[in-house]
Amino acid sequence: MTYFGRDPFNSDIDATPAVFGLESDAQEEDVPPTTVYLPSSEPVSPSGEVSLQLYRSEDDELVLPAFTSLEALVRTFGESQRWASTTSDRIEQVRVASGAVHVVWDPAPAEA
Repeated sequence: MTYFGRDPFNSDIDATPAVFGLESDAQEEDVPPTTVYLPSSEPVSPSGEVSLQLYRSEDDELVLPAFTSLEALVRTFGESQRWASTTSDRIEQVRVASGAVHVVWDPAPAEA
């Protein structure tokens, strides 16, 4: 996950869970991972942690919104939304670590 140019999951900080440094089995046919953008609540802490914004689905389950472009995140949450990024091969690890049940890809903006 990169937050303003820093990757807390590839740091030597003890607070970072070791599982985030592992290679993923999810890659198929050597396709390079793509960048995924996630809405966050807080800037990176000194320990390298990021607070992600989770939401409740209609079924009252925690979901993690994930965006395939920064433009899509801004379209949904606005230009002042804080964000963090990771790669597509790490999204399942991030989902599990966050406590979310599902990842919702490129959710549309809420209607006013």
